Amino acid sequence: MPVDFLNGEYWWLPTQFDDELEITPKPLPQHLQFSAGPENLFYIIDFEPFELMEAFEKLGANGEKVYIEFYPQVPVERMKIRVYNQKESVELKNVHIE
Repeated sequence: MPVDFLNGEYWWLPTQFDDELEITPKPLPQHLQFSAGPENLFYIIDFEPFELMEAFEKLGANGEKVYIEFYPQVPVERMKIRVYNQKESVELKNVHIE
């Protein structure tokens, strides 16, 4: 899946991470695309930078690992995205999804 990051980097990432890629630190995403779900729907996601940075700063404040999780929905605009650590999570509200 192609990913543009807030720091200007561009990576092509697999949808399933192996152990090494999972522990590799990554910049915050700005834009990404992927297919998912039983219908193999295509999702285009643009994050609101300040909302994403705020969630990562809050959840990673004590050095905890922070993750992004996607819940594919139909229609695609109803997808839920959350940022979480081992103790709490934040649902992103200002995400543009096509």
